[in-house]
Amino acid sequence: MLTAGLLTAMMTFRAQADAGPTAMPTCNISQSQWESPDRSRTLLADPALRRLLQAWASHPSNRLSIEYPGGEQGDIWAHRLVAWLVAFGVSRHEISLFPGGSDMNTLSLSLQSDGSGA
Repeated sequence: MLTAGLLTAMMTFRAQADAGPTAMPTCNISQSQWESPDRSRTLLADPALRRLLQAWASHPSNRLSIEYPGGEQGDIWAHRLVAWLVAFGVSRHEISLFPGGSDMNTLSLSLQSDGSGA
């Protein structure tokens, strides 16, 4: 179960709307990070994931893209990550999934511009 402090830390990415970096941040989530007994704490400790979520919060018109390994296990893993992100306030409609990642032990997250220049 998440503590109130951990939940607050996760939601902070939504509140931090300073100007983000010009380059779109990326993040890789390894299978060992995902399978950690304290998954949320482990993932939230990843500076790359925090930067990605902060950049998304600054520009919510951008979409979160998840490239994941193909096959049933990759599909399950990607959808569980989507559910995890949705639980912390990211709309399912702001996430795109792309099967066929080259690394069978990694999910690759990135931001994609919405193309409007906003």
